[in-house]
Parts: sequence; C-alpha cells; structure tokens
Amino acid sequence: MIAFGVTMAEEHTLRLSRRQRDEILKTVYYAVGWRWQEKWLPRHFSRRARERYNYGKRSIKWQQRKLREAKTGKGKVKKGGRVDIVYTGLAESLFAKRHAVRAFPTRATINMHGPRYIGMRPRGKSRHAIGQEITRVIEEEVLDLDQVAQATLEALLKSTPSKRTIIRPRGAGGKFES
Repeated sequence: MIAFGVTMAEEHTLRLSRRQRDEILKTVYYAVGWRWQEKWLPRHFSRRARERYNYGKRSIKWQQRKLREAKTGKGKVKKGGRVDIVYTGLAESLFAKRHAVRAFPTRATINMHGPRYIGMRPRGKSRHAIGQEITRVIEEEVLDLDQVAQATLEALLKSTPSKRTIIRPRGAGGKFES
C-alpha cells in the first residue's frame, strides 16, 4: 500500500464556528486530494516522468534488457520499455483505479493499493523507491494544488454564513445580536 498525504499551512483566521471551519477544511482537502489523483498521478506513468520527477537512475543493463524485450515482444514489457516505473503495466493499472480520498480538517490521505513489490521502503540494495517516486510532488503540482485549495476555500466561504456573535452590554439585561 502506498499512502499519499496532503497537508497545508493555514495562514487565515476564519470567523466561523469550529464545526463550520472543520467542514470547510475537509472539503478543501478532499478537492486537493481528488485533483492530485485525477490530474497528477497519471503523469508519473508517462515517458517524460524520469526528467520531470527526477527518478532514481536505472542501470544501463536493466534499460537495455527492457528495451530488447519490448522490441522482440518476448516479454510483457509495456509502453516500449521507455517508462521507468512501468514494466508489465500492473502497477499502472492498479494505481489508475480510483482510490478513496479521505479528508480530515488537518489533511487528506489516499491509500493506493498496488503490487506487493512496490512499497514505501524498498528491500534490497538494487531496489528503487518506486513508492516514493510515485508520490513525489514537484513545484508545478504544488502551485496547481494551491490554486485548487484557494478556489475551493473562497467558494465555500462565500456560501457559508459567518458565525453570529452575541454582544451583551454591561448593566443591560437585554441581548443584542450583530
């Protein structure tokens, strides 16, 4: 299982009740998690992913063998053997499925189930950290996810009524609401 988590630094003060604030932040985190899964995760399985995400260097022998098997059709190599993460296509097909985005007031998580050979902690010295490569986020993605968060937050704040404050003047027995 590969876990992808999103957290944001909150620099705003919302004049809302705690319940309203938590619901808004859960919705914002859900939108960010969904956006990453829909738009950015599939790009990890493209031909330019090695340069874009700075994947670990694969050995020359491994690359030659993969290309040879792809050309001859002997093996089960997909995408012409030119994508580092894709060999048989099992990982890509499993990660391409829609996984549940779980949102909380402080974060969003996506638990993706892939092949057993992919994990966050690779075993053996020749193994690559494919789990970390798949969940790597670059600056372009951060900016896009930030825009999604800002747009979602602004839309929700416009549609949510602010918390009413009760002002009680000294000495008066009545209530005034603002």
